[in-house]
Amino acid sequence: MTGNRIIILDDHAVFSESLKLVLGDNFQVTVTTSSKELFLQLDNVEHNLLLLDLNFPDDNGFAIFSELRAHKHQLPVLLITASSSVALVRDSRQLGFNGCFHKAEHLDSLLEAINTLLSGGEWWPDISPSKNTEGILKQHGLTSRQFDVLSLIDKGYTNSDIAAALYVSESTVKSHITALFTQLAVKNRTSCLRTARMLGLLN
Repeated sequence: MTGNRIIILDDHAVFSESLKLVLGDNFQVTVTTSSKELFLQLDNVEHNLLLLDLNFPDDNGFAIFSELRAHKHQLPVLLITASSSVALVRDSRQLGFNGCFHKAEHLDSLLEAINTLLSGGEWWPDISPSKNTEGILKQHGLTSRQFDVLSLIDKGYTNSDIAAALYVSESTVKSHITALFTQLAVKNRTSCLRTARMLGLLN
Protein backbone atom coordinates (compact mmCIF):
# COMPACT_ATOMS: atom_id res chain seq x y z
CA MET A 1 0.00 0.00 0.00
CA THR A 2 1.29 3.47 -0.90
CA GLY A 3 0.95 6.64 1.12
CA ASN A 4 -1.48 8.12 -1.41
CA ARG A 5 -4.91 8.76 0.05
CA ILE A 6 -7.92 8.53 -2.25
CA ILE A 7 -11.38 9.68 -1.22
CA ILE A 8 -14.51 8.55 -3.09
CA LEU A 9 -17.82 10.42 -3.13
CA ASP A 10 -20.57 8.26 -4.58
CA ASP A 11 -24.07 7.68 -3.24
CA HIS A 12 -24.17 4.13 -4.64
CA ALA A 13 -22.74 2.15 -1.74
CA VAL A 14 -22.21 -1.07 -3.69
CA PHE A 15 -20.20 0.69 -6.39
CA SER A 16 -18.07 2.74 -4.00
CA GLU A 17 -17.38 -0.17 -1.65
CA SER A 18 -16.41 -2.31 -4.64
CA LEU A 19 -13.98 0.40 -5.70
CA LYS A 20 -12.57 0.51 -2.21
CA LEU A 21 -11.89 -3.24 -2.31
CA VAL A 22 -10.21 -2.98 -5.71
CA LEU A 23 -8.09 0.04 -4.83
CA GLY A 24 -7.36 -0.89 -1.23
CA ASP A 25 -4.25 -2.92 -2.07
CA ASN A 26 -2.58 0.11 -3.62
CA PHE A 27 -4.00 3.14 -1.83
CA GLN A 28 -5.52 4.33 1.42
CA VAL A 29 -9.18 4.68 0.46
CA THR A 30 -11.99 6.56 2.19
CA VAL A 31 -15.61 6.29 1.02
CA THR A 32 -18.14 9.09 1.54
CA THR A 33 -21.77 9.33 0.44
CA SER A 34 -22.55 13.05 0.83
CA SER A 35 -20.85 16.37 0.15
CA LYS A 36 -21.10 17.25 3.85
CA GLU A 37 -19.20 14.11 4.79
CA LEU A 38 -16.68 14.77 2.02
CA PHE A 39 -15.83 18.26 3.26
CA LEU A 40 -15.51 17.05 6.84
CA GLN A 41 -12.98 14.46 5.69
CA LEU A 42 -11.02 16.92 3.55
CA ASP A 43 -10.92 19.49 6.34
CA ASN A 44 -9.40 16.96 8.73
CA VAL A 45 -7.21 14.70 6.59
CA GLU A 46 -5.10 15.55 3.55
CA HIS A 47 -6.01 13.46 0.51
CA ASN A 48 -4.21 13.12 -2.80
CA LEU A 49 -7.14 12.44 -5.12
CA LEU A 50 -10.94 12.61 -5.21
CA LEU A 51 -13.10 10.25 -7.27
CA LEU A 52 -16.35 12.19 -7.66
CA ASP A 53 -19.61 10.75 -8.93
CA LEU A 54 -21.64 12.94 -11.28
CA ASN A 55 -25.23 12.46 -10.14
CA PHE A 56 -26.80 12.63 -6.70
CA PRO A 57 -30.48 12.86 -5.66
CA ASP A 58 -30.15 16.45 -4.40
CA ASP A 59 -26.84 17.57 -5.90
CA ASN A 60 -24.44 17.00 -8.79
CA GLY A 61 -20.73 16.58 -9.26
CA PHE A 62 -20.30 19.92 -11.02
CA ALA A 63 -21.80 21.85 -8.08
CA ILE A 64 -19.73 19.88 -5.57
CA PHE A 65 -16.57 20.51 -7.60
CA SER A 66 -17.26 24.25 -7.67
CA GLU A 67 -17.81 24.26 -3.91
CA LEU A 68 -14.62 22.25 -3.47
CA ARG A 69 -12.54 24.83 -5.30
CA ALA A 70 -14.31 27.67 -3.48
CA HIS A 71 -13.15 26.07 -0.22
CA LYS A 72 -9.57 26.11 -1.59
CA HIS A 73 -9.32 22.32 -1.79
CA GLN A 74 -6.96 21.86 -4.74
CA LEU A 75 -6.55 18.08 -4.84
CA PRO A 76 -7.00 16.55 -8.32
CA VAL A 77 -10.53 15.36 -9.10
CA LEU A 78 -11.53 12.51 -11.40
CA LEU A 79 -15.18 12.68 -12.45
CA ILE A 80 -16.85 9.26 -12.45
CA THR A 81 -19.92 8.95 -14.65
CA ALA A 82 -22.20 6.50 -16.41
CA SER A 83 -22.83 9.05 -19.16
CA SER A 84 -20.81 9.04 -22.36
CA SER A 85 -21.99 12.51 -23.39
CA VAL A 86 -19.48 14.45 -25.46
CA ALA A 87 -20.77 17.67 -23.89
CA LEU A 88 -20.26 16.31 -20.38
CA VAL A 89 -16.60 15.57 -21.02
CA ARG A 90 -16.09 18.93 -22.70
CA ASP A 91 -17.86 20.86 -19.92
CA SER A 92 -16.05 19.05 -17.10
CA ARG A 93 -12.73 19.81 -18.75
CA GLN A 94 -13.60 23.48 -19.14
CA LEU A 95 -14.72 23.65 -15.51
CA GLY A 96 -11.33 22.44 -14.33
CA PHE A 97 -11.67 18.75 -13.56
CA ASN A 98 -8.48 16.73 -13.96
CA GLY A 99 -10.13 13.85 -15.76
CA CYS A 100 -13.29 11.93 -16.56
CA PHE A 101 -13.80 8.17 -16.28
CA HIS A 102 -16.75 6.14 -17.54
CA LYS A 103 -18.11 3.53 -15.13
CA ALA A 104 -18.34 0.97 -17.92
CA GLU A 105 -14.58 1.02 -18.51
CA HIS A 106 -12.34 -1.74 -17.18
CA LEU A 107 -10.91 -1.31 -13.69
CA ASP A 108 -7.39 -1.64 -15.09
CA SER A 109 -8.08 1.60 -16.93
CA LEU A 110 -9.23 3.20 -13.69
CA LEU A 111 -5.95 2.30 -12.01
CA GLU A 112 -4.11 3.83 -14.97
CA ALA A 113 -6.25 6.97 -14.74
CA ILE A 114 -5.63 7.28 -11.00
CA ASN A 115 -1.87 6.88 -11.36
CA THR A 116 -1.87 9.42 -14.18
CA LEU A 117 -3.64 12.03 -12.04
CA LEU A 118 -1.44 11.27 -9.03
CA SER A 119 1.57 11.90 -11.26
CA GLY A 120 0.22 15.32 -12.23
CA GLY A 121 -1.37 14.34 -15.52
CA GLU A 122 -4.95 14.31 -16.81
CA TRP A 123 -7.24 11.57 -18.08
CA TRP A 124 -9.77 12.28 -20.82
CA PRO A 125 -11.62 9.96 -23.20
CA ASP A 126 -11.35 10.70 -26.89
CA ILE A 127 -14.54 12.63 -27.70
CA SER A 128 -13.54 14.24 -30.97
CA PRO A 129 -16.00 13.56 -33.78
CA SER A 130 -14.35 12.14 -36.85
CA LYS A 131 -13.57 14.51 -39.69
CA ASN A 132 -16.26 12.73 -41.67
CA THR A 133 -18.83 13.34 -38.92
CA GLU A 134 -17.85 17.00 -38.65
CA GLY A 135 -18.33 17.35 -42.40
CA ILE A 136 -21.77 15.76 -42.29
CA LEU A 137 -22.83 17.98 -39.38
CA LYS A 138 -21.76 21.07 -41.31
CA GLN A 139 -23.42 19.85 -44.49
CA HIS A 140 -26.77 19.43 -42.75
CA GLY A 141 -26.55 22.53 -40.57
CA LEU A 142 -26.27 20.63 -37.30
CA THR A 143 -24.35 21.83 -34.26
CA SER A 144 -22.10 19.77 -32.00
CA ARG A 145 -24.67 20.12 -29.21
CA GLN A 146 -27.37 18.71 -31.46
CA PHE A 147 -25.00 15.84 -32.20
CA ASP A 148 -24.68 15.28 -28.43
CA VAL A 149 -28.48 15.07 -28.21
CA LEU A 150 -28.62 12.72 -31.18
CA SER A 151 -26.03 10.42 -29.59
CA LEU A 152 -28.04 10.26 -26.37
CA ILE A 153 -31.27 9.57 -28.25
CA ASP A 154 -29.44 6.68 -29.87
CA LYS A 155 -28.65 5.34 -26.38
CA GLY A 156 -32.34 5.36 -25.50
CA TYR A 157 -32.26 8.44 -23.26
CA THR A 158 -35.55 10.22 -22.56
CA ASN A 159 -35.78 14.00 -22.77
CA SER A 160 -35.36 14.26 -19.00
CA ASP A 161 -32.34 11.91 -19.13
CA ILE A 162 -30.76 14.05 -21.84
CA ALA A 163 -31.44 17.23 -19.90
CA ALA A 164 -29.74 15.78 -16.82
CA ALA A 165 -26.76 14.50 -18.82
CA LEU A 166 -26.19 17.81 -20.60
CA TYR A 167 -27.17 20.09 -17.70
CA VAL A 168 -29.83 21.90 -19.69
CA SER A 169 -33.59 22.23 -19.35
CA GLU A 170 -36.01 19.82 -20.98
CA SER A 171 -37.33 22.68 -23.10
CA THR A 172 -33.80 23.19 -24.46
CA VAL A 173 -33.60 19.48 -25.25
CA LYS A 174 -36.93 19.68 -27.07
CA SER A 175 -35.63 22.64 -29.10
CA HIS A 176 -32.55 20.65 -30.13
CA ILE A 177 -34.69 17.66 -31.09
CA THR A 178 -37.01 19.87 -33.13
CA ALA A 179 -33.97 21.29 -34.93
CA LEU A 180 -32.65 17.77 -35.56
CA PHE A 181 -35.98 16.66 -37.03
CA THR A 182 -36.16 19.77 -39.21
CA GLN A 183 -32.60 19.54 -40.53
CA LEU A 184 -32.87 15.81 -41.21
CA ALA A 185 -36.42 16.11 -42.61
CA VAL A 186 -37.89 13.50 -40.25
CA LYS A 187 -40.90 13.40 -37.93
CA ASN A 188 -39.93 11.07 -35.09
CA ARG A 189 -36.99 9.57 -33.23
CA THR A 190 -37.01 6.30 -35.14
CA SER A 191 -36.77 8.06 -38.49
CA CYS A 192 -34.19 10.45 -37.06
CA LEU A 193 -31.91 7.62 -35.97
CA ARG A 194 -32.40 5.76 -39.25
CA THR A 195 -31.51 8.84 -41.29
CA ALA A 196 -28.56 9.67 -39.04
CA ARG A 197 -27.16 6.16 -39.66
CA MET A 198 -27.71 6.45 -43.40
CA LEU A 199 -25.77 9.73 -43.36
CA GLY A 200 -22.94 8.23 -41.32
CA LEU A 201 -23.57 10.26 -38.15
CA LEU A 202 -24.16 7.14 -36.08
CA ASN A 203 -22.65 3.66 -36.26
